[in-house]
Amino acid sequence: MRTLWVVVAGIFALAFSLSAYAQSTRRVTADGYCILPDNITRREARRLAMEDAEAKAVAEAAGVLVQSESLLSKTETSSGNSGESRFAETFALLTRATSSGKIVKKTVLADTVETLVVAGGKGIQRVRVRLEAEVALESGTPDPSLRIEMSLNQSVFMVNQPGRSSDELIVTVQGTLDGFLTLFGIADDSVRVLLPNEYLRENKLGAGERLEFPPLSLRAAGLHLRPALPAGETRSTEAVLAVLTKVHVPFQGWATVAGGRGEVATVRGAVTDLSAWLCQIPVGQRAEAHLVFEIRGK
Repeated sequence: MRTLWVVVAGIFALAFSLSAYAQSTRRVTADGYCILPDNITRREARRLAMEDAEAKAVAEAAGVLVQSESLLSKTETSSGNSGESRFAETFALLTRATSSGKIVKKTVLADTVETLVVAGGKGIQRVRVRLEAEVALESGTPDPSLRIEMSLNQSVFMVNQPGRSSDELIVTVQGTLDGFLTLFGIADDSVRVLLPNEYLRENKLGAGERLEFPPLSLRAAGLHLRPALPAGETRSTEAVLAVLTKVHVPFQGWATVAGGRGEVATVRGAVTDLSAWLCQIPVGQRAEAHLVFEIRGK
């Protein structure tokens, strides 16, 4: 997640206690596609094609049928933007597929734009991504009593508007059992830890407790979470992932990136690092929720 303020996630030295939880892995190759309509950028189309390939790779490794329409979550947002809706559908599909496995390593073998000839001789363009992925297969049974719900204060965030501050993102989370909450911002293939952080090191969440992030106390002190657009873009789509675990399992990441103007440092990693972290946690000891949002500029 690109933000004008992202809190620091500390480098934890604490060990955590989990029983050995080894998964078998499979290496597969999959192709993902996205038609290039007028209302999304080449970058967004590549992201959708990548997620299509990832979902298919996990499905092939885990034996999940992703072509079934029933797996698609027809998520419509208040913006009515078909590009955002498409991203939400793909993200939901990927989440469903990865409930049976996680991509812990991937290599892009091809990234091209193809021209297809359709009826009447008209040509349309689509992005094709070929991916070689190492998929860790998960086993076990989720705990039905462990659930997490999440909401955002809005689904579309305006930035870079003359004469006003960029919109602030506020996440609200509630879990059904006592646990430890980790919040991630996801943009393209990268993740950043939002919670825990240097201001809120305690990430314990009580059963039924309703947590707002950033909390009012930090916002009153001038610390806000404001989405930002990539350079040269006027629209982007990102996501927030909430993970509730029964035991404390810190996400280490691979780098602490110093913040630029208006930012502070944050621990970040690749989406595959996030997948590997999730695979350390038995499915019966974690619950996940995700939400997609859009960022618009002037």
